[in-house]
Amino acid sequence: MFHYIQKFKWHNALLFVIILFWAGINVVSSLVLTWLLDAIIDGKWQTFLFWATMDVLCWVIYSFLQATKDTFKERIIQNQLNTIREGILDDLTHKPYDQVKANSKETYSSWLVNDMTLLHDNGFIQFYGAVESVVTVLLNAFAIIYFHWLLLVVSIFMTAFVYFAPQFFEKRIAKATQDVSDFSNQALGKTTDFFNGFEVFYHNNQGNYFKTQILNSFKALINPKVTLARLSATANSISMMASIIAQVVMFIVTGYLIIHGEVTTGVIFSIANLTSCLFNYTRGAAYNIVTFKGTFK
Repeated sequence: MFHYIQKFKWHNALLFVIILFWAGINVVSSLVLTWLLDAIIDGKWQTFLFWATMDVLCWVIYSFLQATKDTFKERIIQNQLNTIREGILDDLTHKPYDQVKANSKETYSSWLVNDMTLLHDNGFIQFYGAVESVVTVLLNAFAIIYFHWLLLVVSIFMTAFVYFAPQFFEKRIAKATQDVSDFSNQALGKTTDFFNGFEVFYHNNQGNYFKTQILNSFKALINPKVTLARLSATANSISMMASIIAQVVMFIVTGYLIIHGEVTTGVIFSIANLTSCLFNYTRGAAYNIVTFKGTFK
């Protein structure tokens, strides 16, 4: 897949710049909350209004960049998927015919449709999600050190904890993804075969047999899809639990620093936002990477 991402390197580079600004604005909005709360505590009305306006402006820019990012990302993904399809078709049209017959027509169709859907949902979407998560995590970490070095140290340990929590499921998700692809190919092949012989079934009053056989092929697809959904959901739930634990730890450390006069009270507001982004996006990156690797086969 990286081969196809490389083919669109300039488009992907532009997308990365958009992601960088998108994540940066989110971090700035979190920092503004500290200055906003400190202005309230100090009774500075004009300063409070200024930072409140800045916060609204940050979110307006963030929303615009979010829409731009997602639209441009989908265009790049679709172009990359079509490049993969083109590679399959080029290979098919230049092979000797005896090699072409090694796979059925339905298998080729499944590669162009079913597998492209898997690559879209579990492949490219997860890859770009991981990029967004990593960029957001790094920017949030740099923002945290602005307040106190201890917060950064604790956040590094907690980030590692959140990231590695769901890694146990990586190989199982890869196998489940392959199973979904294989059973989808079988279902498509059987459906095509039976529809090609529909007239025979129809004229011999075998409509029920025709219907039952096709439905059975799709029923066989249920368990692989449920297994993939279960593994993905379990990995996601474990990483979410790890994220919550990490946020509570960071909240406790921030409270300790405030009580001992190491940071201002307003920091608690920003840390709540920054750590929420930090650990949620770390959790997202872990899930994205595990799912993305599952599509390599």
